[in-house]
Amino acid sequence: MGDDQNVLLLSIKWQYASLIFRGIKEVELRRTQPRVAPGTQALIYSPSPHKILVGGFTILGIESDRPNSLWKKIGAQSGVSHTEFMKYFEGAEVAHAIRISKAWQLSSPVPLRTLRKRLPQFHPPQVFRYLDKSEHRRLVA
Repeated sequence: MGDDQNVLLLSIKWQYASLIFRGIKEVELRRTQPRVAPGTQALIYSPSPHKILVGGFTILGIESDRPNSLWKKIGAQSGVSHTEFMKYFEGAEVAHAIRISKAWQLSSPVPLRTLRKRLPQFHPPQVFRYLDKSEHRRLVA
């Protein structure tokens, strides 16, 4: 990863994060496209009830299309049913799929209280947020 690249912090429910770590879910679905380059690192924060930083992956790229067209391309890699996919993207003109590579899980997940000790202004993202290199180092230390 280049020195000028930020890290993407994603909120992903544990049920989907576990599918990523098991290699079943090969894309992460988003209604809003993050502005990241291929090779960018992503960290996974699992929200309630866990509230922990659990791991991450390398972003291969982002594919965007109308929901029906995107489903045809990546549906089998999404880790969700067609019904869940269409419900998530209901009302959206464009759907985004973040392609996942080299997913890794932390040997000791980092709870929210520890994240806030390491980075006092830390707030878990509702969808995603960008971290600079310094924030990334302090959270994963």
